Amino acid sequence: MNNEWISVKDRLPERCGYYCGYSNQGNMQTVYFLKWKKIFKVWDESYADLIQDNTITHWMPLPEPPNSDNNTNTFSEVSGKVTVGM
Repeated sequence: MNNEWISVKDRLPERCGYYCGYSNQGNMQTVYFLKWKKIFKVWDESYADLIQDNTITHWMPLPEPPNSDNNTNTFSEVSGKVTVGM
C-alpha cells in the first residue's frame, strides 16, 4: 500500500468511501468522499451526521485491516504483558 499523501489539487479518490484526510488546520481524521459531488465529509458530533468539510487539502487510502489469523487478542488481554515505549 502506498502511504503518501495525495493533494486534492493533484487528484481526488476514484470512488465513494472512507479515507484518511488532512486539513489545512493540521487535523488528520477519517473522512468520507462523495464522488458525484466531489466533496469530503466528516462526522460532526453536534449534528450527529456527516457534514461537508472544505478544509481537506490531502488524502490517502485507509490501511488494510490486520490479519485476524495472526492476532486475536484484545488490548485488555495483553495490556499487562506489553511494554509501551516512546
